[in-house]
Amino acid sequence: MLGDLTANFAVMTALCAPFALALAAFAIDEGSIYVERREAQSLVDLAAITAASNINNIEAAVVTTLGDNGMPGIVIQKAGQT
Repeated sequence: MLGDLTANFAVMTALCAPFALALAAFAIDEGSIYVERREAQSLVDLAAITAASNINNIEAAVVTTLGDNGMPGIVIQKAGQT
């Protein structure tokens, strides 16, 4: 009788393992997306604060701030321009 219980546990584990792994992978992906979004929002907030403090030279302040914090090569496009 004990052998039957062990076999049942092995079968259930084998059937549930792929779903558990898929759920773990999904959770890790969602976590990394959340972290990236948070980091990007922090950079944009920092650039906005810098732009507000350098009102006469906003574009250069934003590009410099983003470049100094890991986002080099930013191009600013004004509304209505292509």
